[in-house]
Amino acid sequence: MTKIRILAILLKSSTYQGRRSQGPDRSRALCPDGMEAGVGKMDRNLLEVSAKEIAGKFGYYTDEAMLRPVGIQRHGVTRVVMLSLNEYERLLRRDRQVIRTEDLDDETFDAILNAEIPAEAVALNYLMDDTATD
Repeated sequence: MTKIRILAILLKSSTYQGRRSQGPDRSRALCPDGMEAGVGKMDRNLLEVSAKEIAGKFGYYTDEAMLRPVGIQRHGVTRVVMLSLNEYERLLRRDRQVIRTEDLDDETFDAILNAEIPAEAVALNYLMDDTATD
């Protein structure tokens, strides 16, 4: 028998299943973006785990972080969250800075107030009319 066939038989046997270390279900198919096949979005429920547990099963929890955020606790307080790279990049794309007008310096505030609308933008004003058709 080939090694692959033997491994497949072992994986199906109940005795091997009982001896497997507690880890992620390797039978779940992951898409290239790291999400579970058929699910589409990352589970938003935070899995909270102690730092000691993470250190002992790092591979398992990095696999879990591909499916949902993993909160790493120290002394019972979640201090860090482990995310998949795709989820991190998605959050970066949504990141923006919000500043109140009161917090702007005078020069920036005046620049905004006195900004000229480019002719190309003025030419698009008709798109905002109620009479425009799709």
